[in-house]
Amino acid sequence: MDAFIDSSVWIASRFEAGDRAEWARQYLDRPSGLFISEYIVDEVVAFCLGNRELKSRPARERIGIARKFLDIFQNSGAVEILPVGTGQFGEAKTLVEESGLGLSVTDWTDLVVARDRGIRDLCAFDNAFRDAVKLPGFSRIRIVPGDGPKD
Repeated sequence: MDAFIDSSVWIASRFEAGDRAEWARQYLDRPSGLFISEYIVDEVVAFCLGNRELKSRPARERIGIARKFLDIFQNSGAVEILPVGTGQFGEAKTLVEESGLGLSVTDWTDLVVARDRGIRDLCAFDNAFRDAVKLPGFSRIRIVPGDGPKD
């Protein structure tokens, strides 16, 4: 089954331990059907290069980790990078301003792009997504892992 994967899942799969990280690694281990936007690429790479907790690691190591993610995104065959259109960005910006849910522009673009592409599953660890799918137009989307791991 196809799924849009939020940056929180990619980051957990590499940088966390415990049930949530293991769930992320297993979920991402598939030959195809993983979708992300250009914004997710940016968030994951920015995390690798600039996260406060990773700053103690040498820059060469952080760049290497970012390159591994880029390789997965671009060359694994499992991931398709979806563009975010101007209209989708505008809708996401409006939802940030009007929804009151505390989701970022990138989070809303996850939802808008998944909806527009007919992708039913959105994989994320951010609980605010669960409130977003209660809004008109987004009820068809299912947040995965549901009530799963919450480390």
